[in-house]
Amino acid sequence: MTKLNGNNPLDRDYFKYKHRDRPKKEEKQITPCCGQDIDYKGMNVNNEYDWKLIEEYIEEKLREYASTESITPKSCKKCGRFLGYSSILRRDKKYFR
Repeated sequence: MTKLNGNNPLDRDYFKYKHRDRPKKEEKQITPCCGQDIDYKGMNVNNEYDWKLIEEYIEEKLREYASTESITPKSCKKCGRFLGYSSILRRDKKYFR
């Protein structure tokens, strides 16, 4: 466990390594495939529950915004981490003000 000396700020790394040893500075803290933080526990398209959430979000946004033609979920091909959405907008002038 890390002991603080004085009034040092508590950052994310403090809590991340509170109960385990800090890695050496040379070690990479990102995944080699998609460049994401190793400790990040975000959504994964290979997880059934997460995929259902992604589908529900896309369905909701397509219903909410008529100017959106399609939404593509972006994920890492190797590990399946969800990286974000990519939208294609319609070019019809009636959707723009």
